[in-house]
Amino acid sequence: MTATQSNREVAVVINFLQGSFQSGFDVSLQILNAGVPEHDADIPTLPPAPELPALYQTWRSRYVALSSRTITPVANQPTHSRSAVHDCRAAAKALEQAMSQWFQHNSFKFLRNEIRAQKLVLEEDSVPIIFNFRVTESDQLRRMPWHIWDLFRTDFLNAEVVLQAQIAPRSLPAQGPLRVLTIYGSETGGISTDNDRAAWSALQARQDITITVLNQPTQPELRQALTQQPWDILFFAGHSSSTADSRQGTLQIGQYPDGSPRLIAIAQLKEDLRRAVQNGLKLAIFNSCDGLGIADLLTELKVPFTIVMREPVADLVAQRFIQVFLQQFSQGKRFYRAVRIARRELDWLENDFNNPLPSATWLPIVLQNPSQLELQWPTKPKRKLPLLWLTGALLGTVAAAWGFTQVLEGRPSASVVATPTALPYSSIADANASLGEDRLTTSDQGKQCNIKLKEEAITAMRSGHYERAQTDFEQFLVTCPSDSEAEIYRNNAAVLKSILPKGTSFEQLSDDDRQTLIESTVMLSVVVPLQGKEPGIAQEIMRGAVARQNMFNQNVNQQANAQKILLQVVNDDSRSDKNLSDAAVTVAEMLSQDPAVFAVIGHYNSDATKDAGKIYNENKIVAISPTSTAIRNPKIDSDAVQTDAFNLGEYIFRVSPSDQFNAEIIVKDMKEEGIERVVIAYDSEDTYSSSFKTATVANLENEGIKNQKTCNFSEVGGFNAQNCLNQDPEAEAIVFIPSAEVKYEAGKLLDAVEADAPALRIWAGDAAYSEDNFKIWGDNFHKARIVIPWHQKSKYNDGSLFKRDGGKSWRTAMAYDSTSAIVTAILQLQKNTSGKLERQALKDILANPNFEADGVLPGEKIRFEDGDRRPAKGLGIIVEVIVKEDTVEKEDTVEKGDYDIQPIDSKPSQPSQ
Repeated sequence: MTATQSNREVAVVINFLQGSFQSGFDVSLQILNAGVPEHDADIPTLPPAPELPALYQTWRSRYVALSSRTITPVANQPTHSRSAVHDCRAAAKALEQAMSQWFQHNSFKFLRNEIRAQKLVLEEDSVPIIFNFRVTESDQLRRMPWHIWDLFRTDFLNAEVVLQAQIAPRSLPAQGPLRVLTIYGSETGGISTDNDRAAWSALQARQDITITVLNQPTQPELRQALTQQPWDILFFAGHSSSTADSRQGTLQIGQYPDGSPRLIAIAQLKEDLRRAVQNGLKLAIFNSCDGLGIADLLTELKVPFTIVMREPVADLVAQRFIQVFLQQFSQGKRFYRAVRIARRELDWLENDFNNPLPSATWLPIVLQNPSQLELQWPTKPKRKLPLLWLTGALLGTVAAAWGFTQVLEGRPSASVVATPTALPYSSIADANASLGEDRLTTSDQGKQCNIKLKEEAITAMRSGHYERAQTDFEQFLVTCPSDSEAEIYRNNAAVLKSILPKGTSFEQLSDDDRQTLIESTVMLSVVVPLQGKEPGIAQEIMRGAVARQNMFNQNVNQQANAQKILLQVVNDDSRSDKNLSDAAVTVAEMLSQDPAVFAVIGHYNSDATKDAGKIYNENKIVAISPTSTAIRNPKIDSDAVQTDAFNLGEYIFRVSPSDQFNAEIIVKDMKEEGIERVVIAYDSEDTYSSSFKTATVANLENEGIKNQKTCNFSEVGGFNAQNCLNQDPEAEAIVFIPSAEVKYEAGKLLDAVEADAPALRIWAGDAAYSEDNFKIWGDNFHKARIVIPWHQKSKYNDGSLFKRDGGKSWRTAMAYDSTSAIVTAILQLQKNTSGKLERQALKDILANPNFEADGVLPGEKIRFEDGDRRPAKGLGIIVEVIVKEDTVEKEDTVEKGDYDIQPIDSKPSQPSQ
């Protein structure tokens, strides 16, 4: 296990120096970079909150009866009723409301703003915010649900609450495969560790980990195991408890013949654990109840990282947390991002109608030595082919999938990935890809959604009961019609139920089954940013793809022996996490190596499309991006524009107009509005934003608009909104081109415009168009004009598609067109080649000047020239954002308000009086 490979390692430390809930707390703030202090600040005293300890105790007394991994005699294992759940939820709500009110105090706002002002923190995508409690009431402070603070919910979506452990020298990185000791204790009282075991077993086939298992060991066996060899990770699952003051912990490692528990105090293992730390132990995970007492001893012994459950924990919560954490961490997520994603996955358990588990997200907590760099799974050399492994089911059996690796020094030649050698349909074994056997989305679509039904459908899909899965997905979609992932899986189940024998899962595919699948289906992979900062965008893209899948499969139902479309959902986090820049390459390698993947719909942004495109071109597999727009070589002759252009190769196609085209539309609209002075705000670190800026400059010059200035959201030293406006105090408009990475800076600029230059008009690029942005920017984005490829209300659209989507998603339309181009080419291939499909032949058809496909624009065809879409009537329009008057403002935040999108081309030619 290694420290994160990054130029910096940022941690935020909040020190509670003295005080109490009765008198308030004196606190200080420290920003660490690679363990070295970069910034210190004294914070105004936090206000008293005398009611919090009592509210916490009320909640805990009602919650504790709902747990199952505490050390409890079998006869006394807890059960719970609906009324107990209701009481627990009410107590949790009371505590949350009191804490939220506490967080609204000016001193907390000062602390929050001080953290937000630090550029190092803003730029880091995985940030531990470490609470160091040096006061008498530290135990109660450690148990509070700090993650409900807006600092975590809105400002730093990839930050995680951490408790400070003792400061100690950094441990050395692991050498060779990770060495893991897993210990499974008593399962009395109805708990099961089967799914904990399955989560680890899913990693057994990998070459970067070795796992040793101890089942209900005796004390001598346990002590010997801890010291006989070095370990990187120590894991325990079973019963545990802590004393009332959380200073001592006990494990139930088995039971005696008479049924009484066989216990061991963690303090009895002190010297053995100390030796384990000296030998390189880096992470201890106790997936059991009430673990703060255990954690205290581990921090005393200077274990660099510890994960425990703060309170008694239900069996299903413990199982789900470790499954998702290991899945995310082992696939390259940074440590705190993996913890955060695993915590978010517990949210649906809190609201499960049939078996609600209140406050599940409150339980996991990390303790860290603040001088230690963030943990990361050992990274593979670049371009190493991915080991294909099958992720475990939460309620099922896990099996390892067949795979291979090939490691070369430096950058490999094209021949390394030239020919797929994996089994067909092997990419479904990856944790980031699913035909319906795994849930990839980590955010719910609304409280009305019955997530239990979705989980049941996925379980049925995983076990090969496709007809039942189809029914369950359909029932779920009644409660949650906006879940496009579930809609794709429903369609896939409908296809598979008529092809594969009942009960035949993907793990059990015989050679005959694989051949039948290849002959009966065509698999397209839809690559989207499912776990990024705007999960709604992924839903929009999937919605367009599934609409065209629906249409295609319904039409071929009338044809004998016709192949139907399967859509594979694939997550690419390269957009949402700049520290996972290789994610797009890894995804492309995985898909290229699976012979069953015929073509790709994706990737989402221009950087990911370019990086993945190198792999797709090497392997001769077509990818059509619905949303990449950066200027492509050799489309533009201007040297200025060419600087920001980039090569994609002949296997990469795109359906959205390029930045050159979009910038031309914006500049012409500005010219018609009489704009003569312009400031361009862009992000120099982002390919799309830089490309759009360069094209805007060129078009402004072509239109004779010479008074133009630029400001950079990523300028060295930090972005200053007022300085941006001061670039030209007489400017009449801003061309607003932020990337997803600079939303905070973009919001500051809009705030400054509203406060100091309200007459400035705003034109924006297509990336600014999202529901999330409209909610965040609120009134400050009122009357902003945005160029987008398509809108349902445009006069060029007949309104027949995507009525459910309310006409708000151009990404849905472009994903529909991407899918339509591929399936139209597939039909031509089937006609011309007697049904035999080859990847290279697909590229040749799409690149043919005579190729055309129907899309969202009535009467207009999708045609390509040099890989990009040819212009078409109605492709590329200006829309205006109208924020309705009922938007509610509260101090420095804007609550959800309604808005409308009005295409400029549909407005009356004369303004209303």
